[in-house]
Amino acid sequence: PVTAADSYTIIYGTSGFDPVTGGMTTTSSLDSVTVTGLKPASFYDFYVLSSCGVAGVSDTSQPGSFVSGCAAVTVPYTQNFDLTVAGSSSAPSMPVCWTYHKYSSSTSNYSYGYTYNSTSYANSPTNSFRFYSSSSTLADDDSVFIVSPEIGGMDTADKMMTFSAREFYTGTYSGAIWYGTMTDPNDKATLSILDTIHVVGIVHQNYYFIFDSNSGYNGTDRYIAFGVAKEAGLTHYTAIDDILIEDVPACPTPIYISASNITNNSANVAWQ
Repeated sequence: PVTAADSYTIIYGTSGFDPVTGGMTTTSSLDSVTVTGLKPASFYDFYVLSSCGVAGVSDTSQPGSFVSGCAAVTVPYTQNFDLTVAGSSSAPSMPVCWTYHKYSSSTSNYSYGYTYNSTSYANSPTNSFRFYSSSSTLADDDSVFIVSPEIGGMDTADKMMTFSAREFYTGTYSGAIWYGTMTDPNDKATLSILDTIHVVGIVHQNYYFIFDSNSGYNGTDRYIAFGVAKEAGLTHYTAIDDILIEDVPACPTPIYISASNITNNSANVAWQ
């Protein structure tokens, strides 16, 4: 005969965890339970086992999944777009708790951004975020950008950002994006652009930024924005990936490593 379960064990953790070796555990005598200790804006899997007294313990159930709600995320915070469904030029498909903005007086799709699925264009497999801006004069007033979740503690002015970027194509295309901060992720008027970078080449390069007064950060904004640059006569096609927000290390790692003036017996090496 089938034995009714006396209780249930629920094992849960961030997406992809192994329920045999990892995860958090709770129990319930009912057929539902509230799990706690979650991180905001995160993907979770969960599994359930029945405990049936002398009949023993069941096999582990098939996984269930859910996404936790939006709130201020803690650092280190990463976004590599890999858990986001790929979108299209008319459907951006944003990561959880990210916001997409597009403003244009034109009804044509001259500028856009979306999550793109291709290992060839990602810095880490398999997704990146693709920005496009047309050189058409009809797109002169276009504005396309994405905004992060709220970054907890960002206003303490001790945070830094690393991300990678590459041109999508070479030739007639170029790559230029800007990044900045916002007070309100839904109010374009609160956007402060901090820098514009011209991405060169079809190999991902890392870019770095420290959020302090020396860099122009206002010390209060808690949202980070990335957008496609607008420059007359230029078509921009750029991919970004592997965004990392973290505390500035007490002893920062040198960045922007480069070599120049290379001869057969010497070279000038530099860093920042």
